[in-house]
Amino acid sequence: MNRLYFVAYYTTERFRSNRPVSGPPGDRKSQPFASARAAGEKQGNKHHGQQDRDSKHVLSGYHFKDISLERYKLCGETGRRRTLSSHLNLIFYKCSRYGTIQRRVSDHDQMKRLFKLNLSFLTLLLPGFLLTAAPVAEFWRFDRLDRIGSHPATLVGHPHLIKTSRGRAIEFNARDDAIFLDVHPLAGAQAFTWEIVFRPDAAGPAEQRIFHLQEAGSDNRLLFEIRVIGDQWCLDSFAKTGDASRALLDRTKLHPLGRWYTAAAVYDGREFRNYVDGVIQGAGELHLAPLKAGGASIGVRFNKVDYFKGAFFSARMTPRALQPAQFLKSGF
Repeated sequence: MNRLYFVAYYTTERFRSNRPVSGPPGDRKSQPFASARAAGEKQGNKHHGQQDRDSKHVLSGYHFKDISLERYKLCGETGRRRTLSSHLNLIFYKCSRYGTIQRRVSDHDQMKRLFKLNLSFLTLLLPGFLLTAAPVAEFWRFDRLDRIGSHPATLVGHPHLIKTSRGRAIEFNARDDAIFLDVHPLAGAQAFTWEIVFRPDAAGPAEQRIFHLQEAGSDNRLLFEIRVIGDQWCLDSFAKTGDASRALLDRTKLHPLGRWYTAAAVYDGREFRNYVDGVIQGAGELHLAPLKAGGASIGVRFNKVDYFKGAFFSARMTPRALQPAQFLKSGF
């Protein structure tokens, strides 16, 4: 049984501090504990700074609430990402302030009870963390020409970098400029949110395909398009898998050219919607099958027709449906 609790201690120490444990608990000096000990000696607290009488009693002489808060602060001071364990430490500390954990850990049996309590908290909280964990989103910045995100880029024509108030962006000329990637960032997604921060410019063609995600070996695809009407534009979004497809286009919802916008397409498993700066432009019922791997084109349709006149700043592809309040903000 003692070996079991040593394993639990060893695992918790590695998880909390992200560094190896060199030996048994009683054979090493813990840096986080040392800071708590130094604080106790400075304050003259008889419990803090007390030498352990038995090498097995690694937590002897300390209140767990002090150690928990010390560990939580340590994560913030060193810039280390606060893990589940560090947040549990704060929970333990808050519990201790209200009398839930007010006993000293001064012998081996109490240390065992402490780990049982720690494991109980993990049992209660871990399923909730797993259920609420968001799928990983892919974020692309258009600030270089050789790569978009982490993916090598193939250039067509002469797309070029420009300076903006928020950093660099890539501009396209509507004649022969485009970028192709060998990746479909939403492949396999049963629901998704696809966002772009872009600037449609004047003097472009009436119909422009600006961002295309294409499944390999089929006609299944996702598209961002715009329609130019005078000196304004409207958003056109298209999604297709198999026999299911939906185009979202409302020519009455117009926006001035030459400004930065955030466009978003959202599919939640039942409905397909598109937005400009968080304001819905269109919606319709749709039942898509997850797209398979393929490629992407920016600035043109995948078959190199209907080029885009304007610039791209960023894009984000998330394999779940987001709310408008969670969308990217253009910030210009």
